[in-house]
Amino acid sequence: MRNKNVIMLVKLGLLTALSMVLALVPIPIFPAAPFLKLDFADVPILIASFMFGPWAGVAVTAVASLLQGLLIEAASGWVGITMHFFATGLFALTAGCCYRRFHTRRGAVKALIAGSASMIGVMVVLNIVLSPVYVMMFMSVTDYAEARHIYMKEFFVWSMLFNPIKAVSVSLITFVVYKAVGRVLGLIKM
Repeated sequence: MRNKNVIMLVKLGLLTALSMVLALVPIPIFPAAPFLKLDFADVPILIASFMFGPWAGVAVTAVASLLQGLLIEAASGWVGITMHFFATGLFALTAGCCYRRFHTRRGAVKALIAGSASMIGVMVVLNIVLSPVYVMMFMSVTDYAEARHIYMKEFFVWSMLFNPIKAVSVSLITFVVYKAVGRVLGLIKM
């Protein structure tokens, strides 16, 4: 039993490291909101959730969010770490729970749709509540109400467009590569 747990931790560590590597290749989508960058760091997290269960996906999310926030996107500070943890964590938890219940290709599609919907929903709330703090950090605004007004006026629409693009992109790639990654990690017998 102990060997099995060690092997699982090593594989989760590999998926976390892969998430970190993928975070190093961000793709800016909207010039008007250059801080919104698409990366595929959530793909290994969703794979962890599908292979090891939803709580493993949340654990990988926690470690990856902290490491990415400290090492890759340090400028976003605690706001970026918090938003990443809750958005990706809920995505992984929802998708992992659905996939655990319906362990088929169709189940995977439904799980990714449900996970995407949960991530988009929580990001609406987080963008309204936490993104003004981000604006305060980078635009020399000291009043939260003013920062919220600036965010809602200039960036909210871009955020609302970005989150579905990210969710769909990450879901599609996860769906396509899940079985192959599982074979490489020796987890799926085909």
